[in-house]
Amino acid sequence: MTPMRTPLHRRLSAAAALRARRLLATVRTRAVERAVITGTDDLREQMAELSQSLREIRVQAIGSRLSNVEDQILRVRQQLRYLSLRNMTSPILSDPRDLTPFEMSFLSQNGEDGVLVEILRRIDVSTGSFVEIGASHAEANCLFLADVLGWPGWFVDADAVEVSLLKRKYAGNRSVRIVEAFVDRDNINDVLGQAGATGEIDVFSLDIDGNDYWVWQALEVISPRVVVVEYNSAFDQNVPTTQIYEPAATWDGTDAFGSSREALRELGNRKHYRLVHADVAGVNLM
Repeated sequence: MTPMRTPLHRRLSAAAALRARRLLATVRTRAVERAVITGTDDLREQMAELSQSLREIRVQAIGSRLSNVEDQILRVRQQLRYLSLRNMTSPILSDPRDLTPFEMSFLSQNGEDGVLVEILRRIDVSTGSFVEIGASHAEANCLFLADVLGWPGWFVDADAVEVSLLKRKYAGNRSVRIVEAFVDRDNINDVLGQAGATGEIDVFSLDIDGNDYWVWQALEVISPRVVVVEYNSAFDQNVPTTQIYEPAATWDGTDAFGSSREALRELGNRKHYRLVHADVAGVNLM
């Protein structure tokens, strides 16, 4: 809920398509130039190159479609696994404080949708508002609230492509506002305040792959009832660990990022929150 980064296959297919378009333009230009200079034989050669380029574009398009189908298959498998998890754990886990059986994914990256709905049910919240920092148009922690429950709120992301897709998706929904911004602990309150997100908010989700601890620590402009925050399950979860603050830090692809569960639990306690769930995927705390 990676910020939610553009999937690798989309970046690769887009780059390949761009290269192919440039190659086509070059081939067309050279074909005309050489036809004038050398005649039809060279034109035939250039047209053969053009045909090959067209075949490459078709292959790239098919590959992109197959990747999209693969993504959908993986998502269905994930949803089936959460159904299996619930069926397997419900008879075993009798402690009502354990929210694992409620993990379900409809539009969230992992099981956040189901747990979030159950938390809201327990605190008697049926309608409300949200703020999500680090969102994708297709997969995010608050999409269910916006798309299914009709909640108003704010999606904030630094990726221009994701922001464009979010704006297109919610173009006809004035209650959902999209903000393009790279947030850090120094600007978080200004970014949200200028967007109109102030005061009591029912759900706040933060997933920026690194400075989550520091941004949440600095957050003052909103008072959320429920917080969903990314943590790093690769750290020792009994030791309060967090990465050194660097304003422009982004995820470098390694396991050395973000904060441990204990660090965020202690921060939450200081802000008068209680940790109620860590998802089984080891991604988010609630």
